[in-house]
Amino acid sequence: MGVLDPESANAKAILRDEFSLNLFKSLLKIEVERRALKAPRLIERYPSLVNRHPETLPAIQELKKLSKNAVIIGTEDYCHHGVAYALPRSYTIPLGEEALSFARSQIERGFSLLQQNNYAEFYEHGMHLNAIGDPSDVTTTIHYLVGSHAKPKILDLKLVDVSHLFENDPSPSWVAATLAKITKD
Repeated sequence: MGVLDPESANAKAILRDEFSLNLFKSLLKIEVERRALKAPRLIERYPSLVNRHPETLPAIQELKKLSKNAVIIGTEDYCHHGVAYALPRSYTIPLGEEALSFARSQIERGFSLLQQNNYAEFYEHGMHLNAIGDPSDVTTTIHYLVGSHAKPKILDLKLVDVSHLFENDPSPSWVAATLAKITKD
């Protein structure tokens, strides 16, 4: 359990294939060059195994200090759905308006739990059979850092068909690509 500092010798091998922030780093570089700005200092941390208790995460005090005057960027999938995620075909929802509505309601339910600072139920909700998401370490940690009155909000939501990424075309299988923000109340 801990926060992985990508500059440590141990982390370099572990993070060699880590890609979650690659798009953000590319877009940041493009924008900095386009505007002829000095690049902001980028501090990467990878919280894992928060286990529903971000306050016990090793190095959480360091993260709290770093985050006081910072923009925090995180990546996490809030909703996976489909045959590729071990759902029986009879429980799956094909891509379309019903699936979009389902994904939005599942994510908003999770955000409601966060607003109540209920990290255990947020974790359990994310692992629910019909809305399998990531273990929620990143979002839980960011919410904790922003503060107990933090408000998560969906800014944009698109469904991405991921069935082609798996063997034997397990359709329907999709991920809710979600742009969200967590702000102080």
